[in-house]
Amino acid sequence: MKQVRAALGDDWPRRWVARHRFLPAFLDRPGQHAFAYAQLIEAGLRLYALQNAARLKRLTRDWSRDLQVIRLVHVRLQLEVAALAADLGGEIEFEAPVELPRTSRPADILIADDSDRMIVECFAVYNDQATSEAMEYDRMLGTRLQLMALGADIVLSGRWEVRLSKEKTQQLLAAVEAAIAEVAVDGVTRSVTVPGVELSIASGPHPEGQGLLLEGPVTHAAGWPRAREVINAKARDWLGAPYPVWLRFDLLDGTWLFSTWAQQELPQKTEWIAALLAEAVSDADVAGVVVSCGQQIGPSVVAEKYTGTGGILGLRYRLDALRMREVIIIPLSSDGARQVGFWRALYDAEPGWCDSALRSASLPSLADIEVGWSVPEPSNPVQ
Repeated sequence: MKQVRAALGDDWPRRWVARHRFLPAFLDRPGQHAFAYAQLIEAGLRLYALQNAARLKRLTRDWSRDLQVIRLVHVRLQLEVAALAADLGGEIEFEAPVELPRTSRPADILIADDSDRMIVECFAVYNDQATSEAMEYDRMLGTRLQLMALGADIVLSGRWEVRLSKEKTQQLLAAVEAAIAEVAVDGVTRSVTVPGVELSIASGPHPEGQGLLLEGPVTHAAGWPRAREVINAKARDWLGAPYPVWLRFDLLDGTWLFSTWAQQELPQKTEWIAALLAEAVSDADVAGVVVSCGQQIGPSVVAEKYTGTGGILGLRYRLDALRMREVIIIPLSSDGARQVGFWRALYDAEPGWCDSALRSASLPSLADIEVGWSVPEPSNPVQ
């Protein structure tokens, strides 16, 4: 917390909440949520490990001033790559000025050692705004309905095929609340309907182990064409760069969760995304691409590695007892083929990075910290 406070300033939480109404999970819920706690530890350790990196203060100053979620994700990705690279002996520069044929621009990260250099462009690919707003509406409405039903021990089912205005949504929720109160008194099933919405409220108890039977409309995201456009634009930004350029991005538009591709085995996923990314950057001269799903919850995931055509790599591993990551590394040039081993070493080392950084900061290991999280067996009394 001391490292994060020094980087962002004491007033950052107040300014962030004034804009967004809530704090990011790694600052809001680290005491209750192990995922958030791990992300807070990593943020502090990365800032500590990189305290002597060139222009770190410029990076954190911009992070503090820019109160957008996209900036938060971007900086955390920069810190991730830079800290892992520094642990391998790389010299790190943030926002390093780079001269291009027609302009100059800052590199997110410039990594150097005695004989080689590379520019790393970090970014995330999100849903388009319309899709994000639609998914947020469905999440909000579904959550409100679930809480209302479960709080009154009511069985609520139905569907909505439209997304209502704010005013009409409040009217719908008020009607559902009134119907729940009536059903709770007399046990008679009631319906709440408006054009495009049909909900049924019946007396409980809710069937044990069964989710609420609510269904929202199908959401059609912009999908790969939009992602391809973002990736191609990032690659073309670096035409004529004096050093090999790697694109390092997290694909956070739902592709890694909900698509047919996401259900494939790691070898098929690796080959498929490698072909798409090679086509996406075909008119730009980049050394390679590293794409990840970001950190996900996956306590039962099985580690796996795949080496495919042209030296592409697919990695799946556990970061700790709760979190996992998939990452795919795709060299696209002779420079990329030379440097791909660095990227493999970088992400091969990620599962052990946090413990190593804790030791360097003279702090207990994750295993020692997690002793306090252990849950007693059901037969044991709660301590």
